[in-house]
Amino acid sequence: MRRRRFFTAMEPEFSGGPLQSPVGDLFSGVVSDITGRVITAGLQANMRSAERQEELDQRVIPGIPSDFQAGYLVLVVLGLFGVPISRAWWRRLWPPEAATEYAGRAGYLAARAVRGGVFLLLFLPLTAPVTAPLNLWRQVWEAVTLPVRLWRRLARRGSDPLPRPVEQQ
Repeated sequence: MRRRRFFTAMEPEFSGGPLQSPVGDLFSGVVSDITGRVITAGLQANMRSAERQEELDQRVIPGIPSDFQAGYLVLVVLGLFGVPISRAWWRRLWPPEAATEYAGRAGYLAARAVRGGVFLLLFLPLTAPVTAPLNLWRQVWEAVTLPVRLWRRLARRGSDPLPRPVEQQ
């Protein structure tokens, strides 16, 4: 909703100003009779409110509200925490290109750039709310089970029978 603000500019009346000369009065009267008299009755200005101007100043990309831009940036950063999972999902959705599918190296590199750009700018923020917590859970689970896995690995090595003698020929 736009609010319009109206300002009125009035000519101040000076009571103790310098006296105008009669020749100047005559000259300005003749000129104004020839050109016409312009009387300023008011001034209209369409101005933005301070909040609106502040919101416009916060925008990085014009035309997109700053709240959406901040939310998108948060999703991209959050998505970076879930890259290992989202990359696996992305490979299923859009398999990597083979260089043999393209006539030249430039076409192959352009296709890879488009694929990477769509992943980074579209897929990563969309999957961030799911992949970041999943990846965090996976890392916590691996950290918690690390001692058990190390113990099992050491136990397997220790359960081997006596080392076999090296066969001589």
